[in-house]
Amino acid sequence: METTFKDESCCPGGSTEYSEDFRDMEKYRFISIAGDDRNSRKLILFYSCRLPPAAEIEHERLLEYLRKTLDSYVENDYSLIYFHYGLNSKNKPSYTWLIQAYKAFDRKYKKNLKALYIVHATNFIKVMFTILRPIISRKFGRKIRYINRLEELKEFTHYDQLEIPSEVTEFDQRKGLKIQRNIRNANEENLFVFGVSLKQLLLREDRQIPLIVERCCQYIADNGLEKEGIFRRSANFSTLNEVINNLNDGKDINFSSYGDIHLPAALLKKWLRELPEPLLTFEANNFLEHFDGKRDDNHLTFIKELIQNLPKENYTLLLYILEFLKK
Repeated sequence: METTFKDESCCPGGSTEYSEDFRDMEKYRFISIAGDDRNSRKLILFYSCRLPPAAEIEHERLLEYLRKTLDSYVENDYSLIYFHYGLNSKNKPSYTWLIQAYKAFDRKYKKNLKALYIVHATNFIKVMFTILRPIISRKFGRKIRYINRLEELKEFTHYDQLEIPSEVTEFDQRKGLKIQRNIRNANEENLFVFGVSLKQLLLREDRQIPLIVERCCQYIADNGLEKEGIFRRSANFSTLNEVINNLNDGKDINFSSYGDIHLPAALLKKWLRELPEPLLTFEANNFLEHFDGKRDDNHLTFIKELIQNLPKENYTLLLYILEFLKK
């Protein structure tokens, strides 16, 4: 469904209102409307792969076109799906424009946005949100959900209604084949979710954040932020072991069916405890065990350097967990 803005006379009493003609933008088809999501909210899709080279488009006009499109839907609850695949050095907007765009979409646009799904996110997206953190509200940050595979959208959308470009589908299929190859090449012990190295798990899942961590954090963020002492109390011992065994057998879990908000919190703690090497690595842990907690500038500088020099996958996950804990 394409959105077209045409000149139209509309106002009682003889006044005339004109809408700008955006046919030069519409021809690229980088935005579409896909009915409603599973919560009956209007669903708006944006495709990076359809953005033209930056030299061929006026980004001020692009911003105005996006605002005009959203104006038709923002009075009610709505969701956005951003397909990141296809963004490259030729069509990527500047950092200055990204800040300008975020500020241009004021409370009118953010208030009723209930979810922003980012499909096939890369490190660029993670870094961008880290850089923009000082101006992005914590409430807005909670609305962002990363989607690693297209099939994950089926949980939130009427998937058959989505218009997904063939190049995005093909990229997703390549990711799926890569994951399958990783699984076939892994021995049975490596199929476990608990007790395996972070790097090994990420390689097998082809993700930047382990699925178990993302699922636990997302469920707690959606259902347990107001629950006091969520990480102090443990879940039922037998239930916890049952879920761990199911995960290690490759089975999916539905936290809602257990009715215990402490379960994902306990799983997250146990997963972190059972990493063969601590998230902060043995080297960093050895120093921190002797750190007296005083705010000495030399100590703080050294800690900062330790964190910045963590392996890439450890550093990324640490930032993810710290962002979650800030909620």
